[in-house]
Amino acid sequence: MRRMNPRSTFRRALLPALVLALVLAGADGVLPPAPSAAAPVPADSSAAPAESTRTAPPYTLVAEKSFGGFGVGAGQLSAPTGVAVDPLGRILIADSGNHRIERFDSSGVFVGEFGGFGYDDNRFDRPTSLFVGGTLGVWVLDQGNARVVKYDLEGRLLGIVVDLRSDQMRAKLGIVEPGGLSADRGGELYITDLAADRVIVFDPLGAVVGEWGGFGAQPGRFAKPGGVAVDARGRLLVGDAGNRRVQLLDSFGGSVTQYPLDPEMTGKGGIAVAFGPDSVWAMVDRASGRIAVRTLDGVTLARWAPLAKGDPRPGAVAFDDGGRLLVTDARASKVTRFRRVPAAP
Repeated sequence: MRRMNPRSTFRRALLPALVLALVLAGADGVLPPAPSAAAPVPADSSAAPAESTRTAPPYTLVAEKSFGGFGVGAGQLSAPTGVAVDPLGRILIADSGNHRIERFDSSGVFVGEFGGFGYDDNRFDRPTSLFVGGTLGVWVLDQGNARVVKYDLEGRLLGIVVDLRSDQMRAKLGIVEPGGLSADRGGELYITDLAADRVIVFDPLGAVVGEWGGFGAQPGRFAKPGGVAVDARGRLLVGDAGNRRVQLLDSFGGSVTQYPLDPEMTGKGGIAVAFGPDSVWAMVDRASGRIAVRTLDGVTLARWAPLAKGDPRPGAVAFDDGGRLLVTDARASKVTRFRRVPAAP
């Protein structure tokens, strides 16, 4: 039997492969590139389109007016946080450092205040969030006293609605670290709890009716939830800061979708959110001071970022009746109003 040379065998086997490669390469002798790997499929199909954070928005935000300024006098502020607008167009500010709520008219002129430091029913210890429920009244999250207090539109006390330090509440909920407050049209209250990564739902009289969430990254779960807002249909926006996203929930607490933060936003200082007109909403990243205005479909309409030293560092956000943004600036102790204008081509 004839013994085959191993090198000759290898060459014979290699020759057809080389010929085939040259045919596929074409006239210029360049081998075709390998096909690219398929794009990974998102783990959560309910997440909003990621390209909304990358495309150039059609509008820009322009600061048109600021009011307040550091101090303890009437119309002055100290580390303001929450902001809301009442049915008369008046702007209410949680003046946390001065332990009070201040009211300004729609042009930013001071018109009144209520509260002051203390532990009595009509006093505050660092009020941080507030919500105006039409003509039903004003709810204030008195964070230092761990309670929610209700007032009428003129600042007259109606009573303590939720006392998170009461024996009854502690037995029911354990330790609660309130992060944000909102309410729906019927007066049900929603408080985010930083300690247990949940949203707690209370009826208008302050009884617990539900708890949503818990720690996790899955849809409907949270990591350090802070800002919360409710629209006319009872849907909730929750600033899920630890997961670097905002979640949209239905009126029963079910997950609808998740909106990723802009790449420059960190979420480390918490995320404030607000519903506006025509399915528009806004979020503020407190750590970076950046603002984004989006639709519920996830399309970014406008962005703003502090560039100069004196630019506002937004901490909370609300829409006024004209669709303009009101943001508090705890660093400069003022409130700034922004309007949307078409972006330059």
